[in-house]
Amino acid sequence: LPPELCDYIIDELSLSYGTLPVCALVCRAWLPRVRYHRWNRIQLSESNVPKLVMLLHRVPDVAPYMKHLDLV
Repeated sequence: LPPELCDYIIDELSLSYGTLPVCALVCRAWLPRVRYHRWNRIQLSESNVPKLVMLLHRVPDVAPYMKHLDLV
């Protein structure tokens, strides 16, 4: 499939939160687009900040996808 079509498919499925992890397993080429949708806007409570920091130490590749962080 052309990359643009794959991106379109992932974009359409992005509102289905449970579907994104499955899309990430389809192939490596889909992973960046999935991470964009999964990590673009993060909402977390102050008590979960340490968990986010630990995640970023374990998986630093997701950090560039984080554009908005809302503390709730």
